[in-house]
Amino acid sequence: LQVMLHYFTKTILPYPLSFYYGYKVFKPAKLTDAIPLVSLVLHLLLLLTGIAFIKKNKAVSFSLFIYFVTILPFSNLFISVPGVAADRFLLVPSIGWCILLAQLLFLLWKQNSQAPVSDFSNAPKAFKYVFGAILCFYSVITIARNFNWKDDLTLFRHDIEYVNNSAQAHNLLALHLMQHSEKEPGAAEQTALKQEAMLHFKKALEIYPPFFNVAYDIGRVYISLNMPDSAIIAFKHSLTIDTSFIDAHLNLAGLYFSRGKLNDAIPYYAHLINVLPTEA
Repeated sequence: LQVMLHYFTKTILPYPLSFYYGYKVFKPAKLTDAIPLVSLVLHLLLLLTGIAFIKKNKAVSFSLFIYFVTILPFSNLFISVPGVAADRFLLVPSIGWCILLAQLLFLLWKQNSQAPVSDFSNAPKAFKYVFGAILCFYSVITIARNFNWKDDLTLFRHDIEYVNNSAQAHNLLALHLMQHSEKEPGAAEQTALKQEAMLHFKKALEIYPPFFNVAYDIGRVYISLNMPDSAIIAFKHSLTIDTSFIDAHLNLAGLYFSRGKLNDAIPYYAHLINVLPTEA
């Protein structure tokens, strides 16, 4: 129901948008909580309106049913959707909104919606002004969004302010920052991107503490920044989340060994021998 309310609001006002949502943009909730309850009542009213208008105004009814039928598969009711919700799923449902909006305008000014398009020239000025304003509004926010798609980092950096409480959004931005750091020729630029990535990895872990991938990647970033002490702390923390991950044991053993702390390295090497006797 939270997702359905998100889709409903974004269909009408597609701003701001995000490359990813997920947890904690959407948090577990009870049916009796405010947002799910409002969403339930709203969608029941929309459904009843669609049924009531089957004979009165087929276009209104048709537009509402288009929305419902095409948005339900992405509601998480039948299957889990990656990221919990995604703006791209609103492409077809938005057709229903376009039809409904046109019908509402015609009904408001008592225009015949079945008349030829050429009759628009005979419409009242107020009708034309409102239609033009709506057209300009949606055009502006659509064109403005295009600039955010210059490249992956531009998009992610722009959207992260809107979904600042999304663990996976911060993780994705951090991963892309690390990828770009490998392509930078200068050491200073590489370090800057890695430090920026670290901030987002830490934010992701703060939002969702059991996020093992992030906890482990923080250790890897510390290694790349030549901060072995911090890397050791990070890898140890990752093992509190998942003790079975071989690479974390391997990294800890290597870090301790390279620093001459052989006694500290032994337990991790022993674990590797126990788990992978033929490879270790």
